[in-house]
Amino acid sequence: MKLTKIMYPINYLSKVNIPANHDKYKNNQIKISCGEDNPDKTFYVIRTPQDTVGLFSIVLTNLTHITYAVKSGYIPVVDLKNVKNSYSDGQSNAWELFFKQPMDDTLDDISTSKNVILSGLERIHENYPLNVNRIYYKRYKNKFILFKDIYNQYIRINQNSMEYMQTDFNNIFQNGRRILGVLCRGTDYILKEPKGHPIQPDPIDVIKKAKEIMRKYNCSHIYLATEDESVFELFKLYFENTLLTNRQKRFTYREFKDIECLNQINRSRKNDKYLTALDYLSSINILSKCNCFIGGRTSGTAGVYFMSNGFEYDYIWDIGTYHPKLISENYIKLYINMWRRNSNL
Repeated sequence: MKLTKIMYPINYLSKVNIPANHDKYKNNQIKISCGEDNPDKTFYVIRTPQDTVGLFSIVLTNLTHITYAVKSGYIPVVDLKNVKNSYSDGQSNAWELFFKQPMDDTLDDISTSKNVILSGLERIHENYPLNVNRIYYKRYKNKFILFKDIYNQYIRINQNSMEYMQTDFNNIFQNGRRILGVLCRGTDYILKEPKGHPIQPDPIDVIKKAKEIMRKYNCSHIYLATEDESVFELFKLYFENTLLTNRQKRFTYREFKDIECLNQINRSRKNDKYLTALDYLSSINILSKCNCFIGGRTSGTAGVYFMSNGFEYDYIWDIGTYHPKLISENYIKLYINMWRRNSNL
């Protein structure tokens, strides 16, 4: 088979001989040598394209590859510079905008190393499959423990992100507040009903459950994580001054009604994707520290459980997955007329 040398701007990729029909081999690992350094180490470069998903979806899929690398005795290095992803600025490694490398080794470190393995381009490593179901169902308890252990050791938030998150944390957790954390997704989830994704609960049902848990567990405040302005306004109507939130940006029905996923939305702020993701990371951290927690099944909710040391009470809506081409008119009306539904409580 004839090999074609493809040159890339980063050294390790310039060492790769890829078959001309390399698309057929995109899920295969590629072994290369970039020099003679570190002969006693094998680096595993995680290079999964993820250009339409959010931060915690990226975290969870990379977690499967990190788990594979660690269990294989390799050193994982996440490359979000040379593959498409939601947060790339074309210059930096987008992973390092939020996190440290799993074991501190970077792309620069592997550029002259003797033993390098490039991951395939599949999002989930086949040896360690992970989806949101494996977080919530008791029959996956052992898998959850494995991934939580790997998460706590190797998903390491960088210093800039930690400082940003600490400011939010101090603003929320003050004066002995007992807080119920709520993650309530809206926007593209409810309007677009993406095939195979978990069905999200109606915000009205979430509010009813929240009021019940606040009474039962003596929570003085409710912390809401949502990207949906309509959901936020509805919660504000019912919880008033007990409602807490961070700097997370929220979007209106008009902004997302003509797009397929939230990451395609028009951005007005400079570095908006980065700042929105950083606020999201901060929000997940806050949720993980609340006294109680409720939410729908999402990658963010999985992040809450990985970061948490446990709750006095927690509840996850498990109401199936969306099917294709079944956009619900009721859900569309929810966003247009949500404020009219207060009589249901």
